[in-house]
Amino acid sequence: MEKVITVRQDPVGLSSEAVVRRDWWPLVTGFAQRKSEVNLTQVPDRTADEVRILVESEMRKIADASTAQAIRTFLITPRLEMRTWGWAKPSADYPVWIVAESSRYDYGIAFSDYGFAPEHSWGLVFLSHRDFDADYCWYPTLEDAYRDSRLLEEHHERQAGQGI
Repeated sequence: MEKVITVRQDPVGLSSEAVVRRDWWPLVTGFAQRKSEVNLTQVPDRTADEVRILVESEMRKIADASTAQAIRTFLITPRLEMRTWGWAKPSADYPVWIVAESSRYDYGIAFSDYGFAPEHSWGLVFLSHRDFDADYCWYPTLEDAYRDSRLLEEHHERQAGQGI
């Protein structure tokens, strides 16, 4: 798929347009374009215990012990929330499990079988919002979500405050 976009602006304000192949779009915009499908079909409900086991499974996949320990400091008992998928008409609410949250920021990591799942089931969400947030905030693994989150920043702030 190709898309015509403005790739630069000259000093007098005239724009140049170019046809950019879809796989080059991230290089031009600086944003990764998700190629996964959206899942809004009914899937079996999960329990908090099932989500906890899923989190534990993700934690076992993390090779770096310090990263795993840092993530553990943010993990909570999975909490079910209904969040709005606003990109469909009509919009609808789907279950999202909050699995990690910040003690300083309006921020957390969620798991969902809906939205960008199953390819990108782990999302960075604002705790005060009730939607899925942006597609580029959803990741294939818990570790990937953590590494791109403000929780990582908060962990470093905690370490600096403790003189570690």
